[in-house]
Amino acid sequence: MPKQLVAKNLAPQALPTGQKNTLKISKGQHFRVQNLQEGQAKEADNLIATRQGQHLNIRYADGTELQFEGFYNECGSNACSVNIPGDRAAGYTINGDTGTGAASSSGNLVYAHGEQSTLMSMAGDDAGLSSALSASALASPGDGLLTYIPSSTAGSLDLGTLAGIGAGVGLAAAPGGDSGASGGGNVINSIVAHVQGGPILSSNDLQATLYNAAGTTVLGRGTINADGSVTVQIGSYTGVVIVKVVSTGTGLDYMDETTHTGKDLGSTALYSMGEIVNGTVYLNVNILTSLAYSKAIAAAGAGPLTTSLVSSINAAVAEAFGLPDLQGQSTVITTVDTSGSSNSAYNQNDGVSSAEKYGAILAALSGADANNGGNTQATLTTLINNFTVSGSNGTLTDAALSTLMTGAQTADPGNSQTLINVISGSTAQTSAALRINDIAGDNTLNVAEQGSVITGTGVANATVTLTLGTGNTHAVTADASGNWSYTLQSADITAMGEGAKTIHASDDTHEASRKIHIDTVAPTLAISTPISGGYLNDAEDENSLSIAGTSSGADGQTVTVNVGGTVKTRPYPAVAPGRLPSHPLSSKL
Repeated sequence: MPKQLVAKNLAPQALPTGQKNTLKISKGQHFRVQNLQEGQAKEADNLIATRQGQHLNIRYADGTELQFEGFYNECGSNACSVNIPGDRAAGYTINGDTGTGAASSSGNLVYAHGEQSTLMSMAGDDAGLSSALSASALASPGDGLLTYIPSSTAGSLDLGTLAGIGAGVGLAAAPGGDSGASGGGNVINSIVAHVQGGPILSSNDLQATLYNAAGTTVLGRGTINADGSVTVQIGSYTGVVIVKVVSTGTGLDYMDETTHTGKDLGSTALYSMGEIVNGTVYLNVNILTSLAYSKAIAAAGAGPLTTSLVSSINAAVAEAFGLPDLQGQSTVITTVDTSGSSNSAYNQNDGVSSAEKYGAILAALSGADANNGGNTQATLTTLINNFTVSGSNGTLTDAALSTLMTGAQTADPGNSQTLINVISGSTAQTSAALRINDIAGDNTLNVAEQGSVITGTGVANATVTLTLGTGNTHAVTADASGNWSYTLQSADITAMGEGAKTIHASDDTHEASRKIHIDTVAPTLAISTPISGGYLNDAEDENSLSIAGTSSGADGQTVTVNVGGTVKTRPYPAVAPGRLPSHPLSSKL
């Protein structure tokens, strides 16, 4: 059932159902949680509250969880509190002096309220909770609900500090950070972060920590949900927010787009940054946002991040990769789903949306990881060292562009997702005065396309110089409409070579460039002799044999095997790069 946090003089704040919400509490803050049912608010029953170190954890039957960090450090003498349902209208107030009771694997039990069968189900295999929440241990207030209260505080049910305030009571503000501001308790701000490596797996052990602009004060924490999201309430803090995501174990955190297998984030930390004013801010957390954060930290030096710096560098990274924005509520559409299969939502055939483009770039970077032996940090370091920022403009060096293009080819060797085309278009350097159009339709040149025509636009009647490999230049003249063209020669292919290459165009005052992938060398095939001496003897003729071999071609291509006039085809599998699939051979063929 949907829940909301309410507070005096504040608009109710919705809580994501079934998610953990982490809040940093301070003196002067008083909270209440309510259920929303058919538009009406009522106090949220079926809860278990435990003390976990210095934190107060409240868990509901629908999986919604609240953790108030530092509660027992801040809330002594009722300096701050949480009011939850009790057997009287005033409810039950927990503060820093409230006693604790039975020990459990999840901390010391502070309070429980709800239907006994539901509470026991919530206790699960926790023997401490199960014993404490058994029917004989609970008090019944006469409304069909049972309540657990530690014996040391059994008389405090009517001590609700927030009594009589009703729906106007709940969550106040978290403190502002060193370079942020507190809104004076009149607003509840939230950060919703979406983590993307590839699609996040339900087995992930990722955790997000939110910091203030100086990176010195923790605003809140949260665990990453199965859909890659986390919501953290940060009270009335405003200003720059930094998000850091780390893996807390060795579980598989996301589905890798290149290997189509689960992958642990390992020791790599992902970062993101944005600005919170009032309300909810949506942030992505991935390798691109980590690049932006690294550049912002370098630019800020010893000082905190400013909102103008964060805004300009986020914009610079987005521009360099051809994206409208790094952040926002729009979902990134990955090229694969959580099973490693092609994602049906990613459909480049109906035009590439900004969400699909974002996903394609992350897939290309997954390919770059594979080219780096699976080392995500090495890929990020390459980007950091080969990216420059000037104001809100960002520039990738040719080395960084080559990393992207070769990564795209590795992640999509059969070109089924047209990653190379997306990367080429997203990173092409153009201007209103000079541009290079797509080449060969998909910016990939194969054997049959070596004589493709390069086209572009420029200044009317201007001379455009094309550079196709080191020292290989050609001059063409734009027509009266500014259109120009050049037909590739075999010498141009030789000069440029194979793989990720750059085509550069310039006139007297303008420049343009585009990355393409050249693959004009036919793959080689080799057949491993399936039988000794290359002949079938009587014993071998009585059994089925397999023909196997190797190929230098891309995964996904079809291999045709002709055995005595019988033709068989087999797909070249992505799971075993460089090796042909076994092909059954029997004497009946």
